[in-house]
Amino acid sequence: MPIFCLLINEEKKIISSSYNYTNESKNGSRHSELIAIDKYIYDGNYEQMKNLNLIKCYNNNENSIEKSIQDYFVSLDEKKNSELKINNYENINDKYMNEKYNKIQERINNLKKCCIVVTCEPCIMCVYALKLIG
Repeated sequence: MPIFCLLINEEKKIISSSYNYTNESKNGSRHSELIAIDKYIYDGNYEQMKNLNLIKCYNNNENSIEKSIQDYFVSLDEKKNSELKINNYENINDKYMNEKYNKIQERINNLKKCCIVVTCEPCIMCVYALKLIG
């Protein structure tokens, strides 16, 4: 059965959509709900980030979606620092990373105001991911 998901904002506009990629990607966690959320959060960077599964299920207060995203940007920052040798790069890089991080954080907060429509009842993994987002 094809499974499809829509994210709808407060203005009743579709901001993201997806279908189930579990068979195509051979990754059991690529459900339509998670992909629609990822596509909205990461926007143009989705293709680079789609296999990172940054929305993870955590059972303690030390880990969160925000920490997972922050860890991603730290690793991205380290990679760029090793590839580029520019004077004063740290200031440029910090500004760039802060802008990207703040944009993603804003999108996560916007998700809390959205409605999700799915062709069938979400599985327990997707329900928990939705709960983590708020």
